Amino acid sequence: MLLPDSNISIVVGLGYGDEGKGSIVDYLVRLQKADLVVRFNGGPQAAHNVVSPEGITHCFSQFGSGTLVPGVETFLSRFMFVDPLAIFVEDDVLRNKSISNAMERLIIDRDCPIVTPFHKIVNQMREISRGDARHGSCGMGVGEAAKDLDYFGQECFFIKDILDRPTMIRKLNFLRECKIDIAEQIFEELPDNEQLRLRFERIKDSGRVSILAEVYSLFVKTIGVRIKDGQYLAERLSGKGSVVFEGDQGVLLNPKTGPKPYVTKTDTTLKNAEELIAGSSKMIVRIGISRAYMTRHGLGPFVTEDKKLTEMIPDCHNLDNEWQGKFRIGWFDLVAARYALKVAGDIDCLAITNLDRLTGLNYIPVCTSYRGSAEKCEPVYSKKIAGTGNYIRFLERELKKPISIVSFGPSAREKKLK
Repeated sequence: MLLPDSNISIVVGLGYGDEGKGSIVDYLVRLQKADLVVRFNGGPQAAHNVVSPEGITHCFSQFGSGTLVPGVETFLSRFMFVDPLAIFVEDDVLRNKSISNAMERLIIDRDCPIVTPFHKIVNQMREISRGDARHGSCGMGVGEAAKDLDYFGQECFFIKDILDRPTMIRKLNFLRECKIDIAEQIFEELPDNEQLRLRFERIKDSGRVSILAEVYSLFVKTIGVRIKDGQYLAERLSGKGSVVFEGDQGVLLNPKTGPKPYVTKTDTTLKNAEELIAGSSKMIVRIGISRAYMTRHGLGPFVTEDKKLTEMIPDCHNLDNEWQGKFRIGWFDLVAARYALKVAGDIDCLAITNLDRLTGLNYIPVCTSYRGSAEKCEPVYSKKIAGTGNYIRFLERELKKPISIVSFGPSAREKKLK
């Protein structure tokens, strides 16, 4: 069969995120006995929920979603934005769940850009200042760090810069000065906003650079020799063993092809993964992940959003929050799914998750087209499918892609090859 024999599996989301990528990565790691998970986009804003067969639950942010499997390592590629402070926090959470050696299994490319508290503060100030016109940012600073990478290039702050203290101090001071200037401009526009004032005061604190330098130095001591150059992954891919590449967010949020401004700042297609595996002789399978219905956490266009369905199948892992706002649910959208497949790259097969959430319904409506204008677009539900078996066959036929994995629950035990 295709999947068990594959040496490299690439997982990419075909929606607005929250498709179940984490649980599929965990399943693939167990199925293929993979020993490495590679993160190839995004950053600490990821929220990939995994439930182990033993009942351990964790929402993965920067560690790979195969970490609950003993011995499986994580490699944060150069396309990953890294927050060392958040890695310490996530490691502590995992230790409290009896996963005591996650940090020892973490490997980082020295060219990973770093997301600092300065990025996070300015990111939040930008979003607060937008008022009712918020973009739905996660408030984690990734977008701000991505802007810096585009603008400053090698003058940005990278993992490799922590290895040389004078360079680290110089870059942190430069970054702080840049962000103070931006923060001041935002605050001057809304001087009576208390949330902005508190964040502006924090970023002006002159002692933050020295504190950060000490924490980042501790991070390097903790990671040590597991900070690698660009040759590490190529060498790893040339050896034995299977590798799973884990994408972040979804193709419908891709910055170049999604509806602005409600997009992410890093490429969510197969592009980065394809670049990382270029030249590998291993067998490769590219898997597009979709829920059996549509979801969107935060603002932005969502044609099939259905308030009744949102109430009927609430999501315990994706709650409304301060930054993204509401978690919205809608029926499956063939128009959006076909577009996602076109944008994603050369997808070989599909994984459909959360089928268990629809099993009690008499029929499953599917949006097959839109009507109205771009400003007021409405879904057309010309198909109503009875039974999950018929539903899976319908999706295969309409999307013209084989469905290789079906998921009827959160753990690997509730997933199977089709």
